[in-house]
Amino acid sequence: MPYVPFLRWLGLSLVISLALLSACRIDVTSVVVDWDHDPGALIVEADTFIDPMSSQGDLNRIPDARVWGDGRIVWAEYRDDGSRVAWEGYLSEGAMTNLLQFIFEEGFFDWKDHYQPGDPLANSPFSYITVHMTDRSKRVSQYLEGAPVGFWRIYRRINQGVTDAHPLTLE
Repeated sequence: MPYVPFLRWLGLSLVISLALLSACRIDVTSVVVDWDHDPGALIVEADTFIDPMSSQGDLNRIPDARVWGDGRIVWAEYRDDGSRVAWEGYLSEGAMTNLLQFIFEEGFFDWKDHYQPGDPLANSPFSYITVHMTDRSKRVSQYLEGAPVGFWRIYRRINQGVTDAHPLTLE
């Protein structure tokens, strides 16, 4: 039987390979993130709009989401009738750390600053995410399309807000 030596060799190779793989261990460590914990320090902001010029001139505009150093988060929720409700809540220290680690691990700080197709359509959506950490700051924007998939994962995560929130009221 000519296959017996081959099968023994294959079996022995498989056992050795599995033993080597089980002996290997990859240590996964979380990225250490640090940010300004001051309540007035804007750490993360995300927004989408159609006409950047009109939005910059609108003093009453609330971006889709903002997160400050003390964990305060304000985000807008769109209703079926097209109106928006602004919500306010607080992220815990751990939730802030997880959010910033998520942003870092998505590759945000390695992306280009701006994405758009070669021939964008007029009045297309413009979206951006800005992140300020102690050792780095970055803004990534997209006009219509082209940003990495992680851009929208981060955007959705920021816009989730928190469960213990209340409608934002201006005093």
